[in-house]
Order: sequence, then structure tokens, then C-alpha cells
Amino acid sequence: MNPHKFPLIVLCAGIPRSRSTWVYNAVLKIAGSCVNVKGGYADDVDALFDLMASGCQALIVKSHVPSARILELLRFTQGIAIVSIRDPRDCAASLMEAFDFTAEFARHSVRRSVDALTSLEEHGFPGLCLRYEDAEDDKAILRRIADLIDCDIGDQLIQSIVEELSPDVVKQQIQASIKAGTLDPIRPAESWMEEVHWHPRHIGDGTPGKFDRILTDAQAYCISRDTRPFMLGNGYAPSERPAVSESCVVGMAQDGEAWLDQGFSHTEEWGVWSEGPAARLIIPVAEVTSLRQVALQIIQGPAITEGNASGRMILNGRKITEFPLANSRVTETLMVIDLSNETSREIVIELEFEDLVSPQDLGINGDDRMLGIGLRTIHCTTAEEFQGAGATEDA
Repeated sequence: MNPHKFPLIVLCAGIPRSRSTWVYNAVLKIAGSCVNVKGGYADDVDALFDLMASGCQALIVKSHVPSARILELLRFTQGIAIVSIRDPRDCAASLMEAFDFTAEFARHSVRRSVDALTSLEEHGFPGLCLRYEDAEDDKAILRRIADLIDCDIGDQLIQSIVEELSPDVVKQQIQASIKAGTLDPIRPAESWMEEVHWHPRHIGDGTPGKFDRILTDAQAYCISRDTRPFMLGNGYAPSERPAVSESCVVGMAQDGEAWLDQGFSHTEEWGVWSEGPAARLIIPVAEVTSLRQVALQIIQGPAITEGNASGRMILNGRKITEFPLANSRVTETLMVIDLSNETSREIVIELEFEDLVSPQDLGINGDDRMLGIGLRTIHCTTAEEFQGAGATEDA
């Protein structure tokens, strides 16, 4: 199976909730039928030293975010990579459903994993890529794995592995471990069975497209934006930026993030800062909707109120205001933008700044970002609601 003195390393790398644990256990059982094996989870090589020193002939490693050092080790040992993938939106939705992750943490977990698997793919290791949605027969998958690691197994063993890794059997094992007190159902993400790595609530319903009922349109879009090259390269259609179809108030730290196109820092609990000399928001408008106004709850940044920075806001190519505002000492205000003459299906708001400096430069705090303005919320008002409130077209 492996002519070298060091163990054959089989890296089972997958996005969380892409059936990566099933694949890992399948490899563990197939390889274990041929040679002495050890298995475990590792995103970096430090976690592998004890396993590698065990004298095993094959080391089966499960990972969601394999580091560059693991990839170097895999190259040095002429190892094999078996990758499991799934629509990133479904992976995030499944993490939220199974392990009570917040949408933000689920998105972050998926993005990190996709980035790592993209790097793994670029290294060109020999192996397999198993796509969750292909619903390939389990027996066929086991045979492909056995051929890849050069392990000759018969039909009887394949059938046995299929049965041992069936959802019903795994659920029974999980329930037995919960009953024995070795698994904690209250903390499903932090509790797992040794070596096999099954968690409480590990077995899902396997439904493709579940993100439609768990994620908001904005959350689905943000995950698609994070992972767009991966999605397009693996046959997944990314979500479109959500369009306004009715009057709404959207927090920038929540669904409003989908409208941030470029030039913004990370979202915070209160909202988001523009960062750098230029930023842009794009707000699509649904075909059947006519927007009458957009109100932005903005904060002038310290470079504007305390420094000498200046700037402007541009709506669909037309300058609508300048910074500092008339009262430059006012930090927060509600800016109402009239859209009665706009016919475009997209509201594009651009920000341009000169002479930005950071709060650190101003001696305010240690923040070294070049902050322009902050955005808390965007309030979109349709023509129907505007008129219904008693306003006229000339108001």
C-alpha cells in the first residue's frame, strides 16, 4: 500500500456538513482492512505528531481547514487527498440547524474551509473530489476510495461498511454515547466521539437546497459572494444580490451587508464604516417596485469631524451632497435621498474622500483604519407607501 518508511497520509478534507465525516470513516475502515491505521482530526501538523509516531502504516486525517503545513507534509509524504464538497449555502444552513451556529459564524466557518480547499486543489494532489449533490451510490464511492489507496476489498466488506455507516446505525451509536454520558447533546459542536468524530445531531436530512428555508436572501448572497469562484467552478449557481421589493429598514450589520459592494470595512454590531478613499453600495430594485426615497443613517467619521478630510456622495453618477455636512460637528444624521426622478433598476451610491486619516493618527484610539462615514441603517420607501402616508409627488 505504501513503499515508504513513513505512513501513507490520506487527507479527508471537506467543507463542514459536506459528508466529510462519513468519507473519513469510510477511508478509516477500508484502509484498516489492509494495514495498521490511525485516524484523527487536524488542521495543522502539530496535531499529527503523536499519530505519526505510533508506528501505523497509514494515517487518515480529517480536516475542514487544512493548513499550508499540512499540504507540505502531504506533498513530502506523497499522500492522497479525498475532498468532499457541497453548496456552501447549504453547508452554512446545515451548521446553523445542527449545531446552533449563528449565521455569521456559519458563514465564517464555510468561507475558511472553502479557501483552504481551494488552496488544496491548486496543489494538484492525487485523489478524489466527492460532490454531495451527486448522490453517488455508497458502494461505488467505497470502491473508488479502495482503488485510490490501493486496497483490495471484496463485496462483503463493502456491504458491511455501507451498513455500519448508514444513518440509522450511526444515529444508534450517537444515542448510545449520549446515554453513556460521553456525548453532550447540549453542546453538539463541542462534543464528539473519539476517532470516528460523530457529533450529537450529526446526521441531517441530506436535503439539497435547504438554505432556501434557513438563510435570508441576503445571507445566501453574502455566502455566494465569499465563495463565488468555488461555486462557479463546481457547478453551483450563486445567489443574486437581493432586490428591494417593498418598504423596509435594513441594518448594515444584518441583511444590509449584501448591498455593500466595495470599500467597506468589516461589519460591526452597530453597522459598518467605509474604509479608504472610495466605497460603493448597490441596491437593486425589483421590477414591480418603484422606490420613492432612501434614507441613510450615517455617522461622519473622525477624519471629517476632527480632521481635514472631505468627500462627496454620488447617486447614480450625480453628486448629491458633500462632506463635511453643513454642520461639520454633527457626527450622526439621517440623510434622505429623493428618488422620484430615478428610473434605474439599481441605486448605486458612491462615496469619495480626500485627506482621510485614521483615529490612531488623530490620537483618538489605536484604530489604524482610514474611516470615512459609518452606516447604521438604510430605510427604503416605495412610492406606494410614500403616497399612502399622505405625501404628494412634489413633496
